[in-house]
Amino acid sequence: MFKLITAGALADLVQRAETAETSLADANRKLADLTARQELALEREGEAAELRKELAAVNVCLRQRDADGESFRLETNMLLAACDRTIAELGAELKLVRADRPAGPELPERTVLTFRTVGGGLVALIATSGPCNYGYQCLTCGDEAGGAYSMENARRWANEHAAECRAIPPAVVTRT
Repeated sequence: MFKLITAGALADLVQRAETAETSLADANRKLADLTARQELALEREGEAAELRKELAAVNVCLRQRDADGESFRLETNMLLAACDRTIAELGAELKLVRADRPAGPELPERTVLTFRTVGGGLVALIATSGPCNYGYQCLTCGDEAGGAYSMENARRWANEHAAECRAIPPAVVTRT
């Protein structure tokens, strides 16, 4: 019996054959590349022995993993669930800590930098009215220098004040 092949079917078969040949050529190139790499690796006898040992260890681990696949997935899921619980517990604890923490002092408008004083307060470097006008204000003792000072001078004075100011900020009492 003869089977009739149409021109369209023949073109499709030719295209599939060309695609298969291209895939085969790519696979052969990859195989040649891998073979060359393997030969280079095996040239050094010491490295080859180490590779064989590592490969044997990996095969043992793979066999064990395949044998215990379900157990492995179950343990992983349990660990992930424990991590999720821990994250949730830490998030709840963080919310409580943030709720108990006293709010810091409100910074003046146009604060550029803040410096921590020796007593634990803050000194704010503030941009004043002009483009290059700066001053500072101690939020603990109330000392301030405002006006048309350069950034460098205002910053230096604010830092010097912070290094010397021993005023302690008022404690914020939380009610329980």
